[in-house]
Amino acid sequence: CIVSQDARVNGTASNAEGGFWRQFEAYDCPDLDSIHNDGERHIPYIMFFPNGTRSKLAAWAHNQGPDGMLAEQIHNADPDTPEGRIMADSSSMFVLYVLELLKWDGDRTTLDLYYDTITKIVEWQLNVSATYGVPLKLETTYDVLRFPALYDLSTYASVFHLAVLKAGAALAKAKG
Repeated sequence: CIVSQDARVNGTASNAEGGFWRQFEAYDCPDLDSIHNDGERHIPYIMFFPNGTRSKLAAWAHNQGPDGMLAEQIHNADPDTPEGRIMADSSSMFVLYVLELLKWDGDRTTLDLYYDTITKIVEWQLNVSATYGVPLKLETTYDVLRFPALYDLSTYASVFHLAVLKAGAALAKAKG
């Protein structure tokens, strides 16, 4: 990470150098901000720093696996290598961010840029939900509660699944 959205922070770095704007997950965590952790606090980011969100989308999309899932974590030791848990709320948050940028900012460029990424995410969501129609044993931001170990299904994961299907349909309609 060499570039911040705020030029005052960049110093001599610039977007021309090809970096993504990234931030740490928290003051007490050495990991870079992952999609699912960004979800709980993304509204101020997307409203006040929409280009920061766009930059993070670029980094996250780069880490999409062949099955369509986006990697949970981007560790700062090797930030562009996909790794982490198989989660219900990571890939789905990506789709929701693109829908928010479209609805709030009229940003069709981001939709066009990531439409293939989005369709692969929706396909992945459908595949991991084939048994019951909602995700089976996927981890989430709140896995500290051990939902996958204790239960096959969770309301939290199911709501994200329904949200990504609705958002995916809205984005497909907008795409034409």
